Amino acid sequence: MSGSVLEPHIDKLSRDSNDSYAAHSLESQLAANIYIATPDVGGEVEIWLKEPEIEVYEKELEKTQSYHVNRDILGQPDAVISPKVGDLLIFNSRCFHAVRESSGGIRSSIAAFVGYRGINHSLSLWS
Repeated sequence: MSGSVLEPHIDKLSRDSNDSYAAHSLESQLAANIYIATPDVGGEVEIWLKEPEIEVYEKELEKTQSYHVNRDILGQPDAVISPKVGDLLIFNSRCFHAVRESSGGIRSSIAAFVGYRGINHSLSLWS
């Protein structure tokens, strides 16, 4: 059994919610994943410490006609993490990230986003 691959992409709420003041007021956005099942092989999370300019990212997406960019333009990831059941992984979702192919079981997580608007504001949580 082979798991699906999640190619390199970013998650940025303002990109998905053009008309939302709440989305555009975010200073930063984190992904928070709790792993409830992990495969025997693969499923590692790859993270590149590159936060693209949104205009450049959008142009790249127009070329690929998809939600992800070609990993060849990113080079090797800066971090490769092998989550285990019960792990909480928090990372900057505005940086490129991906999930490697997996086999031998399922990969399942509870995922959410945490938004930061500044020191005088509460954190936001959504999924």
